[in-house]
Amino acid sequence: MAADLSNIVKAYDVRGVVPDEWDESLAELFGGAFVEVVGGSAIVVG
Repeated sequence: MAADLSNIVKAYDVRGVVPDEWDESLAELFGGAFVEVVGGSAIVVG
């Protein structure tokens, strides 16, 4: 799935329409990138 990230990544949040803009694989990529950048061992989504 090719996502147009400008539609889902904003200055203070990340949101999108499932499954058109957001899916499980994209969520996994974002989560992994977040942990890599922040340096944490886990994240909580809510």
